[in-house]
Amino acid sequence: MAGLNIWPGEASDKGDAEWILRAIIENSDVAVICADEAGIIRLWNAGAEEIFGWTKHEALGIFLRTQRSPVQHLLEAERRGTITLI
Repeated sequence: MAGLNIWPGEASDKGDAEWILRAIIENSDVAVICADEAGIIRLWNAGAEEIFGWTKHEALGIFLRTQRSPVQHLLEAERRGTITLI
């Protein structure tokens, strides 16, 4: 995570802690994708953009389990039992 410099103890309140967590998620090289209870993508970070090639703007609001979803092949692999998604 180049450019993110946070030292222990800098989070002085809950708002700071939430900001730090959001900064870590948004700047992570690992894909972080979250969907709501209905399966609509609500969070799509820079790692997901790099891995899947979809911008946040393109991915947000898409139903996770549609054919046009950028992660559809992962969901199919999970259904077959070849991978486990957490």
